[in-house]
Amino acid sequence: MRLRRTVLATAASATYVSATEGSPLAKVLALLKSMQAEVEKDMESDAAISKKLQCWAATNRKEKEEAIAAGEAFIAYGLQKYQVPAY
Repeated sequence: MRLRRTVLATAASATYVSATEGSPLAKVLALLKSMQAEVEKDMESDAAISKKLQCWAATNRKEKEEAIAAGEAFIAYGLQKYQVPAY
């Protein structure tokens, strides 16, 4: 008797799964799963791009700060060297 109930329950669940595979709910779930996979893939590529941009920004900022400091030193040197004496 127990074996018969187990077989019937297994058959019923297999029938339910095959019947719901084409249902609108199953299609929506499949769509959501594919969208989730796509979003996760995009997150990974965005993280890589973000890392590259942060590195570029840090390097660019350092170069600009050095150029500004060099320019200010050049101006200070030029003003000191070519300063016209007061009359």
